[in-house]
Amino acid sequence: MQRRILFVDDEIQILKSLTRVFINTNYQVFTANSGTDALSTLKNQAVDLIVSDMRMPDMDGYELL
Repeated sequence: MQRRILFVDDEIQILKSLTRVFINTNYQVFTANSGTDALSTLKNQAVDLIVSDMRMPDMDGYELL
């Protein structure tokens, strides 16, 4: 069974790097560049794990989680 991870970070390059790390694994990776985008993703996708940056503009990681 494929596990789903949501990475949340306001820095696009970090999200791209994390996506590359998991490209040949048994994980399906979702990314969001803000807390608002993450919440939108969670409305449509069930995920097993959320890894979030804590310092983001508008909504920090604590508020998101």
